[in-house]
Amino acid sequence: MSMSQHEKYCVGMRGVYAVAEVQSKLNYVVSVTHGNAKGTDILATDERGEKVFSLQVKSTGSESFWRVGNKPIPCSDRHIFVFVKFFEDSKQVPREIYVVPSKDAEEMRLATGLANKTDVRRTAVRKGNYLNNWNMFM
Repeated sequence: MSMSQHEKYCVGMRGVYAVAEVQSKLNYVVSVTHGNAKGTDILATDERGEKVFSLQVKSTGSESFWRVGNKPIPCSDRHIFVFVKFFEDSKQVPREIYVVPSKDAEEMRLATGLANKTDVRRTAVRKGNYLNNWNMFM
């Protein structure tokens, strides 16, 4: 069964706030952009403002992929993709959170084999060491 736009929005927001919670536990100051920064869902900085990251969060429930669009992903050491996979009913806590450097996310997007290159496949993300890979923020 296909999800409505509202259900997709809710899954997306649950993913954003799940990631913001983890970032806060890592002692980062987080700011959710609420769509006001293209390609960035969360801005995160350490207490001194020495480490600043932009995070783009992609969330899914039943799908085996995350939609990232067909334009090249801007690659930077400080721009991170966070792929959130919820349980099938998507009302549970996240089952898997993958933290992926933008360069790697772009490589996965290009490797899908699809003509339009809009997705990052869960199988590709699972091959890397990205599950709960929060150490890049340490």
